[in-house]
Amino acid sequence: MIFISHRGESMDAPENTMAAFQLAWDHDSDGIEADFHLLEDGEIVCMHDTNTLRTTGVESELSQLNKRQIKKLDAGSWKDTHWSGTRVPLLDEVLATIPNGKLIYLELKNMSNDKIAQTKSMLEARGINLAQVVIISFNDDIIKAAKAIIPEAKALLISGLNYQDDIGFTPSVAELKLRLKQTNADGLDCKAIKEINKEFVESIKDTGYEFHVWTIDDTQLAQQFVELKVDSITSNCAVKLKKHFMGSK
Repeated sequence: MIFISHRGESMDAPENTMAAFQLAWDHDSDGIEADFHLLEDGEIVCMHDTNTLRTTGVESELSQLNKRQIKKLDAGSWKDTHWSGTRVPLLDEVLATIPNGKLIYLELKNMSNDKIAQTKSMLEARGINLAQVVIISFNDDIIKAAKAIIPEAKALLISGLNYQDDIGFTPSVAELKLRLKQTNADGLDCKAIKEINKEFVESIKDTGYEFHVWTIDDTQLAQQFVELKVDSITSNCAVKLKKHFMGSK
């Protein structure tokens, strides 16, 4: 089982910062997940939201900021005064931390084909084996482009998931399979809900696709998906889950 640190070890450190990523590596996480947007000047920046307010206290749209401006923001104090002065990293800074053999899940939020190609060049310049890279996105066009531009990397289509007794799963297995085929994705990265069962997982995996889930912090829910043999679990406390399940073997 692979455990991926969601925005780094973000239960203990400010999300999507060098501190959270380094904490993951220091404690032997299998990999990190990080979110990327474009700044006004074309720089690729690591942040989940399109607005900086939640994690910096300053209300600005990323699309209206440049590298110099975003580097002035404090991305740590919202978490705890201990993290005061933590900065928002750029893509290349995050890539510089990746150890050999570790995974990086790159969630690309609003990337053109040119920026996906630039991301590939940056990965290669850092000497990162593209087999360590997993591109993830809710956007079908980004997944399709990523598979064309960086075929050596895996690409996972992200999907939320809901369940109602009288309707079943939304989106349905059939809808998900069609999107996976159309985008040439390697698999599904799915919101983890307790209603997911063996039949649902196998209906995806039996057609050759991988099945990954996010975001699980509870060991009981994680146990369900370990037993379902999903390909990875993304967690805000991936190191804790990894230790729990590795210790139980």
